Amino acid sequence: MISMDALNEVLRTLHLKSTVSCRSELSAPWGLRVPHFPGHAGFSVVARGSCWLEMEGEKKQIALAGGDFVMFPHGSAHVMRDALGTRPVNIETLVGSHNSSHKSLSLSYGGGGALTTLVCGCFEFEGGETNPLISALPAVIHIKGEEGRAVPWLETTLQYLASETASTLPGAETVIGHLTDIIFIQAVRAYISSAGECKRGLVRAMALDRPWHSFTTLPSNPGQLPRWLCGWACRGPLSLPGSGNWSASHLCST
Repeated sequence: MISMDALNEVLRTLHLKSTVSCRSELSAPWGLRVPHFPGHAGFSVVARGSCWLEMEGEKKQIALAGGDFVMFPHGSAHVMRDALGTRPVNIETLVGSHNSSHKSLSLSYGGGGALTTLVCGCFEFEGGETNPLISALPAVIHIKGEEGRAVPWLETTLQYLASETASTLPGAETVIGHLTDIIFIQAVRAYISSAGECKRGLVRAMALDRPWHSFTTLPSNPGQLPRWLCGWACRGPLSLPGSGNWSASHLCST
């Protein structure tokens, strides 16, 4: 099992810098293209309806239903639309047309057909691109809903988020920031809990006080880190540059 102290230690290294939240009422046909946002993480929740998700550079298409949650830890480019044949519009063009200076938006877009509601968020963490936890996460985390609703831990947080997004009270943006911070942590925790033993061992490795920057074999592409590090976790003891007598067996717990 993963030590919660280890997870807490890693999560303490993340500091939320900014948050933008958006509730989108979309009517078919509709399609949104989200470009790559380096150093940012984003999430989308299907509050109503259904849609398709396609990650840039991948052929796989993911069907999303009501209550489904997806998070993009690396701010990876993707497309969300009502049907695979619908032509998407760039989200920056759509958001820009609303001329809003606020960090919480409400959008309406589409052709007037079947409705889909998305609750989305985008946030930046200080040092996110170099943080080992962010680097170890996949391009997309998909947490399926239950009977058309978000899982309980997410639904409660989303209710507060929806309330604060519509609020005009002082401090609403600060509350929104903390709520999206909670969503990120909950999603990471859910992903780790459902991952294989070696991936769960990544958290233990990240929590260790080790000179990661001195490892000469670190991959340049953060997306390669999970398989690379997980490979170490499942082998015997290794001698790593700058790590002394550290064994890769530390990566996996039993």
